[in-house]
Amino acid sequence: MKRMITLDKPIAVWRSKDNIDGRIMDTLTVILKTRGCFWNRCVMCGFSADSSNLVSDEDILNQFHAINAKDVECIKIYTSGSFLDTNEISINVKKKIIEELDKNSINKIIVESRPEFITRENLSLLDDRFIIAIGLETADDYIRNKIINKGFSFLDYKRACNLIHSLGMRVKTYLLLKPPFLIERDAISDTINSGIRCSECSDYVSINPCNIQKNTHLERLWFEKEYRSPWLWSCLEVLKGLTSIDLPVQMDPVGAGNRRGPHNCGRCDQKITKAIKDFSLNNDPTLIEDLDCECREIWNEILKIEDYPFAPILI
Repeated sequence: MKRMITLDKPIAVWRSKDNIDGRIMDTLTVILKTRGCFWNRCVMCGFSADSSNLVSDEDILNQFHAINAKDVECIKIYTSGSFLDTNEISINVKKKIIEELDKNSINKIIVESRPEFITRENLSLLDDRFIIAIGLETADDYIRNKIINKGFSFLDYKRACNLIHSLGMRVKTYLLLKPPFLIERDAISDTINSGIRCSECSDYVSINPCNIQKNTHLERLWFEKEYRSPWLWSCLEVLKGLTSIDLPVQMDPVGAGNRRGPHNCGRCDQKITKAIKDFSLNNDPTLIEDLDCECREIWNEILKIEDYPFAPILI
């Protein structure tokens, strides 16, 4: 049975805290239903399930009016695609959303976009409160386009970053830890190298350990036992490898502790996940030190012996 989609309510809304410019802010995150991402080809993305061609401008405004943005300093406005794509959110709707935000004490506004929509014209509606997030995923063009199927180059990303900065706004870069077909140690190296490379262009780096969303190509690989989400030990290794870069590094381990998300043995998952979240909020490297469990030795052995098998070592 096809799932019914309510058009005038957002997909999700939640409150949290974020470290922005060295200050912990109360943050509201809203995910709006739109017509969806025009690209819609990335192997791990299942957000198209929450989009609809029937969504109107009025529906999107009703979704936004349904949230309570009072008493927060930062708001994240996400869609299943790009906030700057006028086919997803029209210029008129963007103007009205910004007018509503002006009525509240919102210091920072985070939106996400693919590079092709990051143009001088599309950015002209925004101001220096905005942080533009880009899902770069990796600095390696081959992995991004041949494996993830993202559809843009590192040069496209750099061009977008330069334009954003020239207009007084900031850049947040999302990186994906462990796309399919990468063994664990190569996934760790790729994310660390990508974080170092994008630190020259970005103001914030956020690592997303890959989780398995429904009805995606990645889920089919998982069902065939050809993919395992990253170990939480790998998540810690990436964070430790990026403590040297001079900008905030965050990690959002969605689904941590279950089979579809980043996980260890089950006994230590909650402890490691809390350490990751505490580090992301405080950027204090001591918070991810001195963590141990018996399964860490298993993870270490996997890093040594896993070598491009037809199927990953599933533990």
